[in-house]
Amino acid sequence: MIQFGFANQVTQILQNLRPDRQSLLVSATFDSRLQRRCQEWMNHPTRISIGKTGQSSKHVTQHVLCLPDPHAKIAFLKETLPTFVNVGRTLVFCATKHGVEDLAAELRTVLPVETLHGDRHPMDRKAALKAFTNGDIKVLVATDVAGRGLDIPQVSTVVNFDPPKNWETHLHRIGRSGRLSAEDQKQHEGSAYTLLLPSNGDLPRL
Repeated sequence: MIQFGFANQVTQILQNLRPDRQSLLVSATFDSRLQRRCQEWMNHPTRISIGKTGQSSKHVTQHVLCLPDPHAKIAFLKETLPTFVNVGRTLVFCATKHGVEDLAAELRTVLPVETLHGDRHPMDRKAALKAFTNGDIKVLVATDVAGRGLDIPQVSTVVNFDPPKNWETHLHRIGRSGRLSAEDQKQHEGSAYTLLLPSNGDLPRL
């Protein structure tokens, strides 16, 4: 609710509830903005953390490649995607909605690809996500809308076609792979590839 801009409405609701209520706030991350809201909304909050905050999963092997230009990044994906999909589902992140569609058009010359971003109709987003989750489509190109809040099983590879803006976004993206299966409680291993250009030298250290 905070992410979608409804923090003020949540505050109004909580202000109209009895003060001796019991409240639970569950979040995959706990950034400074959320910490401030927690102090505002809760009386004497108790924090319970599972795992280490701000660290990537040890079950995801990370690779960073510095390529000369955007054409080289596309060529890398076209060459490696057939191998990636033989292992499992592949999730490719782009910075913009237009970037998602442009890259998907390029990749469709190699294999079937679906897209996920905010400009798509909700029914189209739902259909794309269902096709990817069911394994009908093995490659999903998306903006950071797919970086959190989605439990997609058996994602083996994440590719940062466009690098993330910060460390937290990076953790969310690569955390789509190397997950514990809810079905068989089996820990899966994953891989993450971040594709950089010489112009990305000013990015925060990931």
